[in-house]
Amino acid sequence: MSASEATSYRFGPFTLIPRERLLYCQGEAVSLTPKAFETLRVLVERHGRLVTKDDLIREVWPDVVVEENNLAQHISMLRRTLAQAAAEDRFIETVPKRGYRFVAPVVEDSEPGSIAAPAIEAPPDRFVTPVRVRWALVAAALAVVALAAFAWDSRRARASTGSSTARDSRACSRTALRAPRARS
Repeated sequence: MSASEATSYRFGPFTLIPRERLLYCQGEAVSLTPKAFETLRVLVERHGRLVTKDDLIREVWPDVVVEENNLAQHISMLRRTLAQAAAEDRFIETVPKRGYRFVAPVVEDSEPGSIAAPAIEAPPDRFVTPVRVRWALVAAALAVVALAAFAWDSRRARASTGSSTARDSRACSRTALRAPRARS
């Protein structure tokens, strides 16, 4: 089966669905950056075969000049992500000075009904909203604390400045009220 005919790829606890740009681990969506996803897609579609660094860079970053370091960072991130779910499995092999090879067994599925991962609906607002509300409350509390600290500091500064000004003006008025001494 060619890569263009496959609608999904299963390996270890994962299901990769290139057309929808989704990766599932045991039915749970796994978050990947777009370039990391593309890197994984290319490796999985060519599983068992060497994919040179130049080929990966050409497919993942077309018409963009990037260094091998960018590719190495994405491979490292993919290894960490895949290892979190399946610590005992090895997925990506480095071929020194040449490229990478996806070494885990891959099952290609071509029928839409054969996708192992269930459809995931968007989470209801009640799950998303508390996080946003919590952050908004934290930001509001910090703003209130900052305003209170500013008000307290400015009131304290006014009080200390006001009392010294009052003392200075009293001292000046006492000096002005004293009669000059007569010189003999």
